[in-house]
Amino acid sequence: MPLVPSTQPARVAPQIRDPDEPGGSALYTITAVQYRWAERERDLLTAALPELLEYMAATVLQTTPIGWNVLPLDNERVQQALLLYMTGYDAVVRLSPTELGALGRYLKGGGMLFAEDIVSGGTPERPPLGGGVPGTPFDRQLKALVAHPDVLGALGTRWQAVPRDHPLYQNCFDFPDGPPLGGAYGGAVSTLEMIEYRGRIAVLFSDLNLSWFWATRDAPARERYLQMGANIVVEALLYRHAGSVPLDRPRR
Repeated sequence: MPLVPSTQPARVAPQIRDPDEPGGSALYTITAVQYRWAERERDLLTAALPELLEYMAATVLQTTPIGWNVLPLDNERVQQALLLYMTGYDAVVRLSPTELGALGRYLKGGGMLFAEDIVSGGTPERPPLGGGVPGTPFDRQLKALVAHPDVLGALGTRWQAVPRDHPLYQNCFDFPDGPPLGGAYGGAVSTLEMIEYRGRIAVLFSDLNLSWFWATRDAPARERYLQMGANIVVEALLYRHAGSVPLDRPRR
């Protein structure tokens, strides 16, 4: 089933409408990566990205509208994206040579991919089991994809844990103990992973199910997960548009 942006108006603030819709006026755009076998609400939580952007529009980026869209990697507009957002659970991730080349060009040209192994379900009071588990189908496929010769090649095998003193945990909201782990209870993963390219994060990978908290309005301690998401977006902003984007609130 093709992925499409959420059409529920209550979930998307006017300033972060899909820029493809009439009246869209986003200054920057985050692109959710569409791939053939991904299923909505299983491999992509459709509310996650608009909910995160709604939070950011009300807090740290009130004067810098950020929009979102859903595109396959072979669409030329992908190259202008502020950030690529790609999630999955158990779908087959198989890209064409054109899509692989486009992803490699984007990452080497200064772009950043945030990919997350997600788990749907749970209740507002308790996230679903299954987060924080390494070696899942999406984990393996995503890492093989990044290491493809047309993407990052050998560099795409050089995964490392994001250290707690990395600017990612300080650029907007402070996370001195690393990322929030409520979505990974029972699992063995307690950090984000990254691949660096020329001194910046090119690919950021999560097994922590942050997206579930973004999408679930009544999730416990949800704001910390939204703040972590804000730090991820700001990290992309700082490298893609260094010095040009003022934040509306001081770091806390």
